[in-house]
Amino acid sequence: MAAMRDQAKRALRLRPRTARTAAGFRPLRGAARLAAVLALAAAAGGQAPVDPGTAAAWRERLGFPEVRFDFQLSLSVDDLLGLSALDPDERLARAEAGAEDDPDDVEAGLELVHALLAVGDRDEAEAALEQLRERVGRRLAADREDWPAVAAMGRIAATHGLAFRRTDALRSAEVMLQASFANDDSLWRAPTTLASFYTWLATRAAAAGDVEEAGRMLAAAEELAGRAVVAAPDELRPHAVLFLARTWDAVVGSAGDPDRLLARSLEAVDALAAESGLGDDPAQVEGLAELVAATAFLGVCLGADDPREAFDELGDERRARALACLDALAPVGGHRVYGQKARQSRWLLAWLARDPDAEELFEEAVDSERAADVLTLRLGLEQLVGEPEVVAAVAERLLEARDDARARLAVGYASARLGDLAAAEAHFAAALEHDPDADEARVGRAVARLRLGGDEEAARETLRAFLADASDDHPARAPALFALGTALALEGNLEEALAWLEQADEAAPRRSADDVRATLEEVRALAGERDG
Repeated sequence: MAAMRDQAKRALRLRPRTARTAAGFRPLRGAARLAAVLALAAAAGGQAPVDPGTAAAWRERLGFPEVRFDFQLSLSVDDLLGLSALDPDERLARAEAGAEDDPDDVEAGLELVHALLAVGDRDEAEAALEQLRERVGRRLAADREDWPAVAAMGRIAATHGLAFRRTDALRSAEVMLQASFANDDSLWRAPTTLASFYTWLATRAAAAGDVEEAGRMLAAAEELAGRAVVAAPDELRPHAVLFLARTWDAVVGSAGDPDRLLARSLEAVDALAAESGLGDDPAQVEGLAELVAATAFLGVCLGADDPREAFDELGDERRARALACLDALAPVGGHRVYGQKARQSRWLLAWLARDPDAEELFEEAVDSERAADVLTLRLGLEQLVGEPEVVAAVAERLLEARDDARARLAVGYASARLGDLAAAEAHFAAALEHDPDADEARVGRAVARLRLGGDEEAARETLRAFLADASDDHPARAPALFALGTALALEGNLEEALAWLEQADEAAPRRSADDVRATLEEVRALAGERDG
């Protein structure tokens, strides 16, 4: 029996979960890991439950998924040039007129392609690209060293490659764009396009977790965009491309350092704002740049345990800089694409600063088709600063705006964090009525039952079933691990409890790490006493 128990424990404790161990074994996942746990449970046998005082402390520590705030912003060159603010049909009409006026104008032809893509007509866009290729190809057939034509063909290939994910076209584009600018440094559109391409490659590398490759691509993009700015200082496009490369570098290169993120973001924003007069609508250009600054401030503050305290700790200069965004963002409030983001960011900055206008700005943000999303966001924020009356009022408005599984889940979490576990359990049950497959609601109800001392056997089985298939990045995985480990410890099954609690300790987010570690150490100590 002891040998069986030791074998199961070794299988469960293999780490890391996503790579081979030093010994060359792959960690168990999903059903295999659950089978190992069940083997450990069988080996452990029945044991006496813990004393009531310890049990109460363990229940009290159980928690729910952390409130998460996702503040990412991905602007494009079209955004900064004002093209995305147009209604797609209006943009297409303008582009068709421009291409008809001069069929040989490559710029007009490429704008027609982008306008067709914006309305979703990919077949027509590809046909327009083919027509452009034929026209420019005739020029190159007459003169292979017509570098403006080489640059134009490179930009056509880049557009084709990015829009239709054609790697062969992208490789050809890179060669032609490099060659054209090397032979004629007045062709500023070539390095501008190449810089945009490298920035896109960097975002893909960053998404895949290859930060080093992303950094290399962004360095190349910044260098090329800088050369384009030198070649065409009075054109907004190269400034916009340089700005986007710099803002991505701020995100990728910050490595969790909020000071560097803010410094690099603000440097990029201020540089573009200084050139906003080159655009047709300088206030829009500056406002969109300031939206990046606001996003950086919000990302730093809302990721802290106490967002308002984090804002206070920015210091006088940076707090003033953050609040300067309020006025700069006002012209973007009506933007077709980014208006809602701008209104929401203005409210959030005012909320962080405890500005008297925060409530008025909140009402402006919530007055939209996405009212429920804004209410959900505020519900999460107010929980962190612990104002029950405000939380209750926002929860009521949220359920009026959208009574579905997602809203019930948010209100359930809010109720639990404010100590009303019975209400939380009811909201989780309601969420499951809306969506029987809502894993987070199922886990939330199980945790609430364990906190309340309800049907613990059902709660344990719910958690086991969830963890058998849950991905490592599922938001409910960490609290489910902690809850299952605690539930097993409560019934006296300390060996199996330790197996789950050790995983919970590894997965615990910052705010709950101390509670998980405390229970783990106490269960270890109790297990040691029993073995002794």
